[in-house]
Amino acid sequence: MLTHPHAMLVRSALALTLAGGIAALITATATPALAIYPVQTTTLTGPAINGVVPTGQAQVNQCHLPKQFGTLTVTVQSVNLPDGTDLTVNYSSLTSGQFDNLGSFKLSGESGRFSARLTRMAGANDQIQITQGAAVILANPGRWAASYNC
Repeated sequence: MLTHPHAMLVRSALALTLAGGIAALITATATPALAIYPVQTTTLTGPAINGVVPTGQAQVNQCHLPKQFGTLTVTVQSVNLPDGTDLTVNYSSLTSGQFDNLGSFKLSGESGRFSARLTRMAGANDQIQITQGAAVILANPGRWAASYNC
């Protein structure tokens, strides 16, 4: 046992060195994306329009957190509406409880694509709706699937 007056100082320095080493180890092993779900995908479904069932996919890529929020990309197919029809993308996070209008896109050949940067981190229970006016054309039926490939 150390009894020298500097023994307390030596023990404190050793404890700080060990604590610093552990902190460095934790920092070094943290995921760079800092998102619970870096990449999320969901299928979009909707009721038939004149006998044709619309389909779609949505993906949120959050691999660049915390530098920037995720990018939402939506693709839709088999939307039996005329070319040039405007569809609006509405997004709601579990925490906000309300849908935000992210923008719109036009159909061409019953298909369309939309991309926008989100203003907050996305979660697995978030909801998305593709609408024409008040009518919901497509929506996600449940949780988003998570992927950890950035």
